[in-house]
Amino acid sequence: MKFRNPETGEVFLSISSAADYFCRENDCFLQTCPLKGQTDGEPCADWANAYPHEAARLMGYEVVDKHTPTYEKTHADAIENARVHSEEANMDKLDQQAKADQGKIKPSLCPASLVETVAVLREAEVKITGRKIPKLIEKRPSKQKSVFECPYCGKHFEALISNIVRGKQHSCGCMKGKFSVESKGTHGESKTRLYRIWNHIKERCEKPSCKEYKWYGARGIKCEFKSYKEFRDYAIGHGYADNLTCERIDVNGNYAPGNITFIPLELQARNTRTNVKIEYNGLTLCAAEWAEILGVRQDTLTKRKRSGWSDKETLETPVPGNDKVDISLVPVSLISGVRAVRLFGLQTYHDPDNWKQVEPERYHQAMLRHILAAWNDPYKIDPESGLPHIAHVATNIAFLLEMKEEKKWQAAQNE
Repeated sequence: MKFRNPETGEVFLSISSAADYFCRENDCFLQTCPLKGQTDGEPCADWANAYPHEAARLMGYEVVDKHTPTYEKTHADAIENARVHSEEANMDKLDQQAKADQGKIKPSLCPASLVETVAVLREAEVKITGRKIPKLIEKRPSKQKSVFECPYCGKHFEALISNIVRGKQHSCGCMKGKFSVESKGTHGESKTRLYRIWNHIKERCEKPSCKEYKWYGARGIKCEFKSYKEFRDYAIGHGYADNLTCERIDVNGNYAPGNITFIPLELQARNTRTNVKIEYNGLTLCAAEWAEILGVRQDTLTKRKRSGWSDKETLETPVPGNDKVDISLVPVSLISGVRAVRLFGLQTYHDPDNWKQVEPERYHQAMLRHILAAWNDPYKIDPESGLPHIAHVATNIAFLLEMKEEKKWQAAQNE
């Protein structure tokens, strides 16, 4: 069974070759192609092989065999008809260009295929939101690149019409980087500090080749954030800034919502497994924190511990020339309560010295507010911090006392 094109007289030995030729000549990507609506997404040639007579009818081709008189149409005649058809098309194109130069274009002189292409482009422009559609300047035969004008920079460039209509190309290349990020769904933040923090967390928890894996992933610590976007949104919503570092509240817990905060680097160093920890009456702090409370040097306490001193001896033994604090006279619950309030404030303000910038009157008012809240129940919990009101009272008193000492020191310096 063979198939003949009645317009050119060309005979095809199979329906698939006839369909291929037909699609090339009729811009198969346009919705006007009669085969397009029948294929359900499969190649036109495959559908035509399954339904040859229906395909021939839709294309307007004749089914011929050796007993059909028209079958004797010679190949030379077919070539001649094709040449004449091509010349007529070129003449139409030249005629259209001449009229365009005069500023007068008659619809009858505009090829139907060009009108259809422009219509499809306009439809695509409506469907593809957020991106502009290049303007068609010169349409060329099928499978050749036509000329378009870039809607972003005005430069002329060549592209397949099918790529423009299908949304595969929107510019001359000047917007390639931006569109690549959008089409791939990436965040475009791979060079930011926050992304490096996220990437480092993933490596130390999941890659055995990471030198820090033995302290994280090997200990069972995991990252529970499923994506960088989830981590980024949580970080920004919980006070992340470029001068802060990511810290786990529970050093044995996972990197998870609720267990990470963002604090200055010098404070994070106090929460490492390599720090010297000292326990006193149920309160465990690192040597640096105890040194601040006692007003002694940190290395004094660490040397005592490494020399075999007990925790109680390390803290209660006075340092010659230093009578600032006798830790045995200070209730541990007071230290623990003030410390908890300070850590809560650090999650909000991130600067450990921020409290020094506040007027004393505000601490006086806050102290009174918490005293009244705990008047009938000393252990009542503050709903904002989740800590007892009396812990807030103690912290405000500590701030006021520290400010008083600071004023005395400044007065002595000025004398």
